[in-house]
Parts: sequence; C-alpha cells; structure tokens
Amino acid sequence: CNGISTLDEKQLTDSSYQGEELVNLARDNKAALTVGFVERFNPIIINIKENLQKQIFGDPLLIEFQRENRWAGVTKDIGVILDSSVHDIDGARWLFNEEPNIVFARTGNVLNPKATGFVGTDYEDFATIILGFKNGKTAIIIANWITPYKVRKISVTCTDGIFIGVHEDVAAIPTIHGLLSIIRYIDGPV
Repeated sequence: CNGISTLDEKQLTDSSYQGEELVNLARDNKAALTVGFVERFNPIIINIKENLQKQIFGDPLLIEFQRENRWAGVTKDIGVILDSSVHDIDGARWLFNEEPNIVFARTGNVLNPKATGFVGTDYEDFATIILGFKNGKTAIIIANWITPYKVRKISVTCTDGIFIGVHEDVAAIPTIHGLLSIIRYIDGPV
C-alpha cells in the first residue's frame, strides 16, 4: 500500500481472509481501499436511490434486476455472477441499505465449450439469485449470457408505486441516461 489509496476492480481477492489482510494493510498505511462498484454511479440507480430516500412511494419491498445478453466471448476467466451479478447484488444491498439474511441461487452452464456445437465458458452462464432482507424485502437477480438480445432493467416495487429503469443502450426511446418510469398507484393497487 505505501500510503497509496487504491480503487480495485472486482473481485478484490479470492478469499475473505485475503480481503481482511488487504483491509488491515490499507488501515495500517492510512490508505483508502475500495472496490469499483460502478452501478452506484449509474444515473438510473442514483435516481431510484434518491427517490427511495424521500419515500415518495413508501417503503421498498421488491427489487428485480435483469442483465441478459448473448455471451460475447471476451470474459473467459469468470462466470456471469462475478462478471455481472455482483453489481446487482451490491445494488440491492445499497438500495435497501442493509445486508441480506437469506441467499439462494440457481446457476448453470449451457454454452459449455465441451458440448458439441457450442463455444462458451467453463463457468456459469446463467444465474437466478434471490436475496432475502429484513421484513420480507426481496431482491431477484436474473443474469445470463444466453439471451440473443440485450436486456438491462431494474424495477423497484414499493408500497405505493413502482420505479422501472431501462438502461439507455436497450431503451426503445432514445434518452440521455436511460429511461426511468415512475408509476404511482392513484387509489391504491389496481
């Protein structure tokens, strides 16, 4: 560290033990150490976070993330969870402002390079992750490298409305920072 602050790309280390060593090293050298969770700086996510803090739609109950696209063949040393889902796991923790107390995941690999006719990765290429938080709050994360077109979407269901964010590179309507729909229940749920 030598007193130099560091912004590290995910994943920070291969184990929690190594992570603790790095944290201690940074602390001993009075240096900042952080992992680049870039989605916290995404304008759509920032907008949702600000509106959740204002509680304009009441309390958040359910966050759904979709991050789907055909595997481009670039990432070969990790699977879809460490490449993509880690950002949505962090996003759920950040938007709910707490840590999950339940984690469930189903993963698989259909683009396995050992399978006849497929070129892919040895790691998981699809995953569905469910994170459970206090008071029944839930995050569902769907990620894959199988879908033949790009899907990047977040929806946050609250007690009195829903936020829906579609990232700009897949939005049907051209926008500067993506599309954020805000839907409020007028007389309660329909």
